[in-house]
Amino acid sequence: MTKNFLLTLLAISITSAIFTSCTKSVDEKLEDLKKEKLAFEKKVAAIKNDSLKQQAKKFGGMLFWFREIDLENERPPKDTVYDENPFVILNDYGSTSDLANNYLDGIIVEKDESRGDKIELKLHYPYALPFAQKTSWKSVKFNDKSSTDIIEDENNSLISRQVVRTNWNNEEGFDILYPDEKSYSAKPVSLNGSVEAQVPKGILKFTFASNERGDTKEQNGIKVKLAKVKGHAVSIEVENPNKTDPAIDTEKMDLVTILATDKTKKFLHQSGSSSGSGEMLDYYKKLLNEVVENPEKVANLEKNLDEEQRKYDEKHKNMSYYSAYFKGTVEDVVIYVMDYSKATVLKKNFSLPVYSFKAKERGYNSTAPYQEVFDIPTYATAYDPAVAKLLSTKPELSAGELGSKIKIDQSSMTYTTPSGDKEKWRVSFEYPELMSSFFIDNISRYEGAKEVAFFEEQDGKQISIPKDSIDYANGEFNGTVPVVEFNRSSLNFIPKGMLAKAKYVKGVMQINLAEISKAIYRIDKLPPGITVSGNKVMVDEAIIKDKILIYPKNTSGRYLKKITSVSFSRGDNFGPHIKADYYYGKPFMLECYVLKGNHLVDYHFNVKLTYEEQKKEGKAK
Repeated sequence: MTKNFLLTLLAISITSAIFTSCTKSVDEKLEDLKKEKLAFEKKVAAIKNDSLKQQAKKFGGMLFWFREIDLENERPPKDTVYDENPFVILNDYGSTSDLANNYLDGIIVEKDESRGDKIELKLHYPYALPFAQKTSWKSVKFNDKSSTDIIEDENNSLISRQVVRTNWNNEEGFDILYPDEKSYSAKPVSLNGSVEAQVPKGILKFTFASNERGDTKEQNGIKVKLAKVKGHAVSIEVENPNKTDPAIDTEKMDLVTILATDKTKKFLHQSGSSSGSGEMLDYYKKLLNEVVENPEKVANLEKNLDEEQRKYDEKHKNMSYYSAYFKGTVEDVVIYVMDYSKATVLKKNFSLPVYSFKAKERGYNSTAPYQEVFDIPTYATAYDPAVAKLLSTKPELSAGELGSKIKIDQSSMTYTTPSGDKEKWRVSFEYPELMSSFFIDNISRYEGAKEVAFFEEQDGKQISIPKDSIDYANGEFNGTVPVVEFNRSSLNFIPKGMLAKAKYVKGVMQINLAEISKAIYRIDKLPPGITVSGNKVMVDEAIIKDKILIYPKNTSGRYLKKITSVSFSRGDNFGPHIKADYYYGKPFMLECYVLKGNHLVDYHFNVKLTYEEQKKEGKAK
């Protein structure tokens, strides 16, 4: 099997569900595929030539795996999942070059010595570039004028100082490891390396409504056609006659990105994508059918693949075909195309200073009211669209909104008894993402339940459950293993512990709601306890005793992105602290939100139970 064949097959795999009948359900198609695979494996097992047998087995296994992915992507999503538009950052800067230069200016190195046995260096970037960039960090310089090269993995024998590349939670950084306590006195002062941004001439945006299917739109000679919009699937054709700038290698780039919104105008999460035209799909349909019919033809078919691919590429040298699948029903389609007909390569060689974000230690005789906070200069400005989105909604729900805003999920769980594992059913309650969640966490949000009842039908007979079999999470339960129990944000029950089959559950939970006040201050008219210096916002907890959230804006009126937060002592480690927040940019105005109080309200729920339906689905699979 040639490499080109595998790559092309993978590229078109997700759209190849066209091979199977559309009249059957996805589960029925998967069952048919399973039968086809068993028949194919029997044919492969009969091949006497071991080399050919392995070749056919590998090819067939890949084929059926791809087709299974195809069918799963054909399945309409059960739930709608939203995502962010990665190109929204383009709205904040005048050009792609401005965006890249601001990115290069905004890289900051933070030092953390809290571990004691090592020093951690963490990299802060102002944002993720929507086009290609390369980083090459080489070494770390120390205050004793020595330098240590960066290595990928820690050596087992630590006989000399090491700087090891790390990636914790997708955050790039480095660990500095010392062989002994004496050498720990050498502290990092700079990180050395380079970052390169490959900036396109432009990033073109094409927007289609779902009823514009079949339409073609053009910018800078690049044409985009909306070929298909159906349910959660989108297919497009892109014609780009412009030659790529020779300075850029686009082989590993995503030159085209398909995004979609539903009727709420929010962007949907993409669950799959592919490339490949109908013409190539027809060719592979014929090819794959021949291989399945006679596995021993694999070797001969592979000889023709490169030539077939060459002919196809020559015929369609300016055309590209893309499909995408989303977690929701598509209403509108937004397509971004990288125009690399002319490109700018911005490369910056760095000797980045290493900063500590903690407070400077006070001298023994210092009379300062608190420790001095380090200044961390930044030469970049970055905005936070997530904050703007958060603050576009009101900070807390009203009691009347709980029924429509709290999301309810259901799932199966197991518990262990002396006689073995048994099943419980969980009904989970998820509070929406609002500002109030920063003041009231999940542990404090739910105050248990006041009542619960199960029913055989929506308005039918209530199923009798002894009171000593229900744990309301109020500390008064005296039973052994409850049939029904509340656990903060969920209701759990044992279906087999019921006298009848429960189809509905109704009840009342108590929900804690926050009372939040808002105030806006210019930095030259701040209240006592809040200080702004450079790109820092500091809050003195000895003066500001309420819980407070602060969102700074610069002179453009947009919310600045936070770099990091630090809390340090005013002198007594057990007393009030000073909290310092660092931002990409200089604050001009502060929006302050303060928790003024909270109160409990009743949340009435009425849930149709789905465990029987999910059991049927599980058996069908």
